[in-house]
Amino acid sequence: MVEPVSLIKDSITILTSEEEFQNIVVETDRLTKENDLKYLQFPRQRKPPKRFSGLTEVFEARTAEEYYPKEFYGVIDTAINGLDSRFNQDDIKKMQILEKCLSEGKKVMT
Repeated sequence: MVEPVSLIKDSITILTSEEEFQNIVVETDRLTKENDLKYLQFPRQRKPPKRFSGLTEVFEARTAEEYYPKEFYGVIDTAINGLDSRFNQDDIKKMQILEKCLSEGKKVMT
């Protein structure tokens, strides 16, 4: 049971590189042009109150490539953390020991 989960985690973790994000953006642009669709739009960003930003200039994403990385990496982190929390529990580890004991026919010491 752990091997498939680790394979899934590895394949998701590969997506966290900047190159993979750029590949997804390029593929999205290609499919958008090919299918005559509207380009990705992102919500209008409101400026924070002066008490939070002070006199500095606030960063505003002007393109989808600047806006969506935060969302993209957030989804990937949530998926990885969900897999970790679900499959790294004590009960799962006990079941793995039982599975190993039953499949090998030996007593497994814990």
